[in-house]
Amino acid sequence: MGKGESTKRMIIEKSAYLINRNGMAGTSISAIMQATGLAKGGIYGNFLDKNEICRATFLYLVSDLSSKLTKLINSCNSAEFKFYSLLDFYENQMLDIGGCPIMNFGLEADDTNAEIAKIVGRSIVTFQKRIADIILFGQNNGELSQGVDAYKHAVKVFCLLEGGILCSKVLKSRAQLQLIIGMIKDEFRQLLN
Repeated sequence: MGKGESTKRMIIEKSAYLINRNGMAGTSISAIMQATGLAKGGIYGNFLDKNEICRATFLYLVSDLSSKLTKLINSCNSAEFKFYSLLDFYENQMLDIGGCPIMNFGLEADDTNAEIAKIVGRSIVTFQKRIADIILFGQNNGELSQGVDAYKHAVKVFCLLEGGILCSKVLKSRAQLQLIIGMIKDEFRQLLN
């Protein structure tokens, strides 16, 4: 990796969680400069504008989450453990990084930034598919009932998790996310054969 790519990567890594917590509009170039230790020219020498930084940081955050979830899920042998591991990850990790970047960037971009909203939309579908794939895995190996529509269940679980994260962030308490995850686990147990 050359010096330019290394600097660009450092800007993304140091500003990613800042932007995830504070929002795209709420994160100034000055804050990014402070986080990275670079002058304005060092930032704009690597990115065309703040929107490009925001897009790059969202892709970095989602890629990081996706690789962690993939590693975690692939380490489990059963659909039950894969599903519970995914839920535990959401419960134990998402609030600590300022919330789910899919929700954070999506809420801000849906009416203000069509380019980022489109990227977030693809991420939503990808994360929902991950959940559906766990259910299909369980159905194919006889662990889970064939009577559940994997896609519909995955959409419901994803939306419940994202809503639980939002409520927990706003209320500054993990209680609602924990309640939602408990309900999702209870429902999942009913699907087990």
